[in-house]
Amino acid sequence: MRLRILHIVPYEKYVYTEIGLWDKIDVKNRYVSFEDIDDSIIVKDIDRIEKISSLELTHLLQIGDTYDVVVFSSLPAYMYPYVLRVPKEKIVIWQSVGYDIYSGYEPYVSIVSIPLYQPITDQFIRQTQQGLLPMVWKMLKQNIKQVVRNKKYLQQQNWNLIKKREQADAINRIDYVSTVLRPEYDLLKSNPLIRAKYFSFKYVVPPEVTNDYIVNFAEAKYIQLGNSGDETNNHLDVLKQIKQRNIISPLFVPMSYGGETNYKEYVIKQIGLQNPDSIVQAQYVERNSYIELLHRCRVGVFGHIRQQALGNISLLMKQGCKVFLYKDSVAYKYFKELCAYVYSIEDDLSQEAIDTPLDEKQIAYNRSLFENEYDNVLKAVEKDICQIKKIINTRTDNPIC
Repeated sequence: MRLRILHIVPYEKYVYTEIGLWDKIDVKNRYVSFEDIDDSIIVKDIDRIEKISSLELTHLLQIGDTYDVVVFSSLPAYMYPYVLRVPKEKIVIWQSVGYDIYSGYEPYVSIVSIPLYQPITDQFIRQTQQGLLPMVWKMLKQNIKQVVRNKKYLQQQNWNLIKKREQADAINRIDYVSTVLRPEYDLLKSNPLIRAKYFSFKYVVPPEVTNDYIVNFAEAKYIQLGNSGDETNNHLDVLKQIKQRNIISPLFVPMSYGGETNYKEYVIKQIGLQNPDSIVQAQYVERNSYIELLHRCRVGVFGHIRQQALGNISLLMKQGCKVFLYKDSVAYKYFKELCAYVYSIEDDLSQEAIDTPLDEKQIAYNRSLFENEYDNVLKAVEKDICQIKKIINTRTDNPIC
């Protein structure tokens, strides 16, 4: 009997990379999702994803007779209860995409806690939140006596404790975890709740959809700023750096997903005032159309501190663009350890640096970091699966081949 793997996937554009890689492994894969389909997101291989209800997923996990391993493709907080419904004899793999490591909201906490925001972005977020406080305080004063007397207050506190315990139990239940960048696993292991072993999966693009394009530096005039509308891009801080250093190149700014509306509107307004010739991409576009937009960029500036935008960063590096990152960012430290030609926003971002292309040797070295990446990941996952088969075979009288 072949190893049976149940994949719980979101309707996100990166899912096709998971399906493409796992379908090359000699196992029996089943992909299910209970999320609503967002028509604005184009999901390749959508026909491989089986749409089921939340109730059906709960039953499927609890019974456990149709799978040996369950893979959670990202682990947002609402998935914690489903992790805990997996029978103890089954293997649980968490394929992290990044935000599920760093993001936390009440009553949950971040699994890995690092400062995500630069000063200006942090101030904007705080001011936005403070704008709500007078209204909240007024409502609280009006209802304070009722809240104190009402058992619902105590029930809510108890509910928060229950959800935090649920998060801790779910994280501790994970047997294997993959991260986008290997150093993130070390960050995860700093959390005492993590007992999971490292799993070698990565969301890598298959070689058949990549190309050998090298940027035409004379024609490419844009600076790519960030990869989404999320506040973790720290757009406002990067825009200040660009203004202070008299950088006049137009920007290409993807803003099609993520982020609060008031934040995105404010960022777009600042871009219009500061760089009126810029392109703000507010709508989803098909992958090839998006790559064509990247071909018009000569550099990329990414203000993330956590691991994020790695797909965009790698595409720019492979096409020969300079990439600027904050020195505290996980990606900057990772690429510097590989001796890659990446640059810091704090020390290196200038008009001269933007106007000076990488030479052929530098481009070749950056591209070499991604050579055979897909095949290497595939082999590593196959090796890990062999180890998992051995573990499962010690638990059952029906060996898996």
